[in-house]
Amino acid sequence: MISQSEYRRLGGRTSPAPALGFGLVLALGLAVGAKADPVGVGVAAGPVRVYPAIEVEFIYHSNYLRTDASLLPDTATWENVVAPSLRLSALKGTDVYNLSYLARIGTVSDNTDYNSVDQGVNADASWEFGSRHRLRADYEYLNWTDRPGSGDPSLTTRPNFFRHPDRWEANRVQLGYSFGSPGAKGRLDLTAAGAARHYLNNNQETRDNNRGLLDATFFWRIQPRTSLLFGANWQTIDYTNELPGSVTLESDEWRLYTGATWDATAKTTGSVRVGYLAKDFKASDYQDYSSIGWEA
Repeated sequence: MISQSEYRRLGGRTSPAPALGFGLVLALGLAVGAKADPVGVGVAAGPVRVYPAIEVEFIYHSNYLRTDASLLPDTATWENVVAPSLRLSALKGTDVYNLSYLARIGTVSDNTDYNSVDQGVNADASWEFGSRHRLRADYEYLNWTDRPGSGDPSLTTRPNFFRHPDRWEANRVQLGYSFGSPGAKGRLDLTAAGAARHYLNNNQETRDNNRGLLDATFFWRIQPRTSLLFGANWQTIDYTNELPGSVTLESDEWRLYTGATWDATAKTTGSVRVGYLAKDFKASDYQDYSSIGWEA
């Protein structure tokens, strides 16, 4: 374990700069997820179809902690990851119900302190009301570990060189509504979501946060398999355990974007988006931020 002074010298502070991603899950600060994809045709169990799966990876890291060699030596090691999952799916007419469990068991050869067992549960459902109205609901619970090392802003992690990686749990709820019949020229998607993350170790409780998001996207079909899209979303980030007298990192973000989406095959879709992002900090100590970004 390195000292606190060395940690600060290595940049031990979460950057307040926002990511430019336009995806809803990423925007909520949860780039990981517990929704298991169906594998194969599954096994019928009454009205439910069961999809068990397991993935095994052997990964070689030449610099596991992703450090600057001038500050800390590279840590080369092998990592073994076993990821079992189970998905239950049921249909009732046009309505769909899914329940998923996913685990990620990581073993690091050169340092067992970095071993981790991550778990998550996801439940989602979708309903159709006539040909034009569709409703979606999604709930997810995660008990997860941030990989140790220099941090990854896209995963909202921090530089962490202590003995054990940061561990946290999160709850996320998302509701969506779509207006527009299949094959219609236009379609409107509305989404509201909220997430709460709580840190469990390494005195990281001051990073506990709640996030809320509202999003609206309009699709305009220009070809049978291709649509233009225009959207806007807003999210707020509130930190729930900041130290008294500290400068708050709470903020609001706005995104305006446009792009296109297409169906490459019956099961494969693609999209590209470009847009404008603005972040407004509640504390004047931090400079508000705006930028142009893209995502494919």
